[in-house]
Amino acid sequence: MFYATLMHMKKILDQKRQSLANVDAGLLALLERRVELAREFATIKKELDLSTFLPGVEQQKIASLKEKTHDPFVKNAIEILWPVLFGVSKKLQDEVRAEHK
Repeated sequence: MFYATLMHMKKILDQKRQSLANVDAGLLALLERRVELAREFATIKKELDLSTFLPGVEQQKIASLKEKTHDPFVKNAIEILWPVLFGVSKKLQDEVRAEHK
């Protein structure tokens, strides 16, 4: 009986690992789309001579996202992850703007 329970739990873990792998693949696709959009933003901002950084916009977006979840762990993850995403986008936009000079 104990062995059967262990095997069942291992099967469940394998299924959960596959589910996580699927989520990771989806996140990767979304990250690639976000990078694509950042490139487009950079080109437009360059043409309009706009800054890649607008004070307050990032904090407004983080606050808005945090309002959409009730999970404290997710709220904390937003506070950690989104500044990183913004930093990556700014770096990419700066690089694209430099290429077009």
